[in-house]
Amino acid sequence: SLAREAVNAEPTIQFPRGSIIVRAKLAKADDAQPLLLTVMIKRARGFNPKANDWEFLAIDAAKNKILERQKKGSCLGCHTSQERRDFVFATPLN
Repeated sequence: SLAREAVNAEPTIQFPRGSIIVRAKLAKADDAQPLLLTVMIKRARGFNPKANDWEFLAIDAAKNKILERQKKGSCLGCHTSQERRDFVFATPLN
């Protein structure tokens, strides 16, 4: 897939527009249900130039409500350290 190729690219990566990355935030590593989901969506060129057009979202664990949407703020503040990797904390996938 295109996303897998992007994650495995070194030393820099670039995700295609339309990519969606979802991460479950757990209270404890062995929890079955997440506290919430964090989501990154690669939007159209120009959507968010400071974050290479990523939108950051937090969604409740039941997947019923968007709790927060960001173009900047705490999400971008942390993800800026991964600018060379298209703002994504990524682990290569097999």
